[in-house]
Amino acid sequence: MFPSQDNNITSTSNDIGQGVILSYDFEIGDFNMKDGKPIELTGLEALKVWIKKVLKTEKHKFKVYTNTDSQYEYGVTIRDYINNSNLPYNFKIAEIQREITESLMVNSSINSVTNFNFEREKRTLKITFTINTIYGVSDEEVIY
Repeated sequence: MFPSQDNNITSTSNDIGQGVILSYDFEIGDFNMKDGKPIELTGLEALKVWIKKVLKTEKHKFKVYTNTDSQYEYGVTIRDYINNSNLPYNFKIAEIQREITESLMVNSSINSVTNFNFEREKRTLKITFTINTIYGVSDEEVIY
């Protein structure tokens, strides 16, 4: 009685999936291997590696991370704030917090980024924060 129609619905979500995540040793800067093959991660462990990679990648520096099909730009520009002594400290902290939150919230596995803490140690800045994810809650740390 009703005509049949084929409706093709195209998703326009801005969600950025994390793709396949391989175990990575950030200390030595190389992938972890088992029997000559990289170790694939899932769940919270994969998300933690994705977070660290995003926060350790300088935005606009590497062409491989340029995505012309999306408004999302991989990485952060945190070093611009850290290295600029002309900006007030509280402004820099607010901008770093905003940039981290915006960079991570594109992943649908992350519900919120909270409890930021900033510690200056000589020439480094240690940032700790809490992520609330679909896998649970985790405290994260990144050092610049």
